[in-house]
Amino acid sequence: MSGTVDRWTTTLRGAWRDGTLWPWCLAAIAAACGYAVATVFHPGYLSADSNTQLWQALGDEPVNDWHPPVMALAWRIVIRITGDFSAMAALQAAVLWGRCGSSPGWDGRRPAVAGSPSPSWPSGSRRTS
Repeated sequence: MSGTVDRWTTTLRGAWRDGTLWPWCLAAIAAACGYAVATVFHPGYLSADSNTQLWQALGDEPVNDWHPPVMALAWRIVIRITGDFSAMAALQAAVLWGRCGSSPGWDGRRPAVAGSPSPSWPSGSRRTS
């Protein structure tokens, strides 16, 4: 049993040093945060603007250009597929946390220590956004 534990420990430490384990850690954290947000805020908060867009998606109000019509039409498709308007909130949480789990310009290495240059950006260049 000790040999198996040592082999797993050695493999995990090697993967952590190589940077191949880091994306999986980010994905697990993003999945946990996404699940927590979806659970806490289910079925979601609807402002007056969101209600208008929901009515457009349900067909109770004609689609106009006050809100992005693509959003109302996308919501209409999600409602037809799932049968529930709260699926849009779950989809938005999944997209948000899925995007947070994948970093732009990811090169497969762990991020640098806070305060040092990020490995995704060449040293000497400045990030504008």
